[in-house]
Amino acid sequence: MLGFKIKRGVEASVERIFKSTGSEFDKLTFNWSGKTAAVSFSKRSGAVTARVIFPNIDDNKQIPDSVHHDLVGYAVHELGHIWFTDNDPWDAARHTHGAFVGSLINGLEDPRIERFVIESGHVPNARVLFNHVVNSVLLKSGYVEPDDFKNIPFMLAIEGRRLNGYNIPFPSVLPDSPWREDLEWALAQ
Repeated sequence: MLGFKIKRGVEASVERIFKSTGSEFDKLTFNWSGKTAAVSFSKRSGAVTARVIFPNIDDNKQIPDSVHHDLVGYAVHELGHIWFTDNDPWDAARHTHGAFVGSLINGLEDPRIERFVIESGHVPNARVLFNHVVNSVLLKSGYVEPDDFKNIPFMLAIEGRRLNGYNIPFPSVLPDSPWREDLEWALAQ
C-alpha cells in the first residue's frame, strides 16, 4: 500500500479507537517526521489535546504490510499513554533530574501502559500488536549490551514487556547487567 494511504488509515484508526472508549479529542494533530513514535498530550476538564508523532514514511512509496502493522501498534501504544500516563510527575522528574531519568521512567512506563491497554480491552488485539512491534524493533536493531549505562532504559522496556508475557525470541541480557538487582527491583515495582 502507498505511504499516504497508510498514514491516513493509521490516523483514522487513532481517532476511531479513542472514540470507541467514549473519549474524544479536543484537538489532534499528526507529525510524520519522527525516528520513532511518541505523543505529547494534555488533559484539561475532560478535553484531550494530542500531537502524535510517527516515523517518517514516503507518501509515494509502497510500504510493506509489516511496517503498517508496526504503525498500528505504535498508534495503540501512544493511545495507551493518553489513557494511562500521568504526565505531571514524569515531567517534574525529568525537569528536576534530567533527560536520562525521563528515559528511565519511559522504560518502565511503556510496558506498564501496554499491560493496562491489554487488560482494559480497549483494543482486543493489543497484545499481538505490541508483541509484533517489540520484535520488529529487536529484529531490526538487535538487543543491547547489558553493561552500557545508556542502554538501561531500553533493557527496562524490553524486560518489562517480557514480564507482560510477550514472546521475545532474544534471550534476556539482564542476568549479565551490573545493575541487575536494581533493574529487577524496578521492574517488580
